[in-house]
Amino acid sequence: MSKTSRYFVITVLVLLVCVSFLGCKKKEIISSVSGKVTYNGNPFGDGSIQFVNPSTGVSGIAYMDESGNYKFVSPVPIGEYKVIIGGYAPLPPGEVDKRKMPNYPAKYKSAGTTEWSYTIVKGENIANFDMVD
Repeated sequence: MSKTSRYFVITVLVLLVCVSFLGCKKKEIISSVSGKVTYNGNPFGDGSIQFVNPSTGVSGIAYMDESGNYKFVSPVPIGEYKVIIGGYAPLPPGEVDKRKMPNYPAKYKSAGTTEWSYTIVKGENIANFDMVD
């Protein structure tokens, strides 16, 4: 076998090994998440809900309708999340915000203080939460 042929065979083998490793990359499993947020049993509408994974830093946010229902528009990776309740959805530029954010317990406003956690699993997840005083 000539020197050029050997280099060609080695190059092809190296490329095949590289391509096989690229194809074996672990794919991230993502899932859908929806549910309802209530406050003392009553719908908590027009707020936001955020899922924060403390291990990876991954987070997702969804906005509630007036009945407290929410659905994440983008799929969320599976894993363990802290759940935080926040403010309203952003308004279009130039629109004046006349909404009044309801008062609710501060413990639900931060990943460091929330008592809620939720494990997102493969497939559809329905996660309902009730804030209590």
